[in-house]
Amino acid sequence: MKKIILPITLSISALTYSQIGINNTNPQAIFHVDGGKDNPNTGTPSAIQQRNDFVVTSTGRVGIGITQPSTSSVLDINSVDKGVLMPRIALTSSTDITTITSPANGLMVYNTGTAGLSYAGYVYWNGSEWKSFDDKSVVNPTITSLTCSGASVFPSVFISGTAYSGTLTVPYTGGNGGRYNSTVPYTQNGLTFTLNPGNLNNGNGSITYSVSGTPNFSSPNTVSIPLTFLGQSCNATIGQNSSVSNLQYVRNVTTPIDSNTPTNSITTIGNLSVRYDSPNGNLQYRVNAMNQRTSIWYWKGGTGGAFFSYYAQNDITANSWTNFPANFNVFNRDSAQTTISLFESKQVYRITVVGNADMAASGVFPFLTSSITIFVELLSPQ
Repeated sequence: MKKIILPITLSISALTYSQIGINNTNPQAIFHVDGGKDNPNTGTPSAIQQRNDFVVTSTGRVGIGITQPSTSSVLDINSVDKGVLMPRIALTSSTDITTITSPANGLMVYNTGTAGLSYAGYVYWNGSEWKSFDDKSVVNPTITSLTCSGASVFPSVFISGTAYSGTLTVPYTGGNGGRYNSTVPYTQNGLTFTLNPGNLNNGNGSITYSVSGTPNFSSPNTVSIPLTFLGQSCNATIGQNSSVSNLQYVRNVTTPIDSNTPTNSITTIGNLSVRYDSPNGNLQYRVNAMNQRTSIWYWKGGTGGAFFSYYAQNDITANSWTNFPANFNVFNRDSAQTTISLFESKQVYRITVVGNADMAASGVFPFLTSSITIFVELLSPQ
């Protein structure tokens, strides 16, 4: 009896610590299935031979199409012409926990969009709702209202018979953060309006339409465009004769501040010049070429005193320098901002000025030479 039991025991022990191979005599892991029965009897199968293999390692890693799954993965899938098809589920809402009972955090599925949740794509459960892989809400999108009275189009000028390409922006209220898709394009007056897909804000926001085609009307004539979005409708008016121009600006840094500064600091753009009259400590402006009726708003602040704000309407004679209403002290590191409107030329200028006197070296800060920076923007060039 002992002679019979001993061989059986040894056989069981050997099986316990051996590798199991199905359809092969050369297993590469604790459990190895060679689906194609094409692996060699010795050595390592080639990459092509591994494509039909399935292995489980002694540490529990699983390899499909590969016999040595990565040590950093629990599942390593290799293929040159196949993908991974996740479970396809028809969720009823972004908080559906009935279709899949008690979903685990991180559970991933492909939502078909054929039930109550219209979003179609991969989603994961974050513990309270299903979300897309980019961590956006997949709730069915809704808004409270579409506000065509606030719609704008750029470029805003249309010319009949001339090809046009632009963007129509329409505000909405009461968005719920849902994702929306494009809709069937709409064509009117030679222009095609195509909704650009996106995500709603939680609250107010705007949607955009790509606009292209050849209009059969010219600005300032207008046309009314009927729009419908998520069940809300309104009419947007386009064609108003207004346009957006590029901002023009000029910047001048003058250093050091000395007797030449009134000349060196002259900064000119459009019909306006600005300079620093250093001997008298005044910023000055000059309207060039033509007399102008102006409005001016001036604000100044610095380390030496209280802030100063001023507004006035002035009639300015051409080519003469006029002081701003308060002195500008570089020893106080003053800064100033002003807006000047020129009514005859229909121009608005915004001016920013900062200055400093010589500043001694201190610790890691080197010596700084006195300077004044004048920055002038022409907001409405004609």
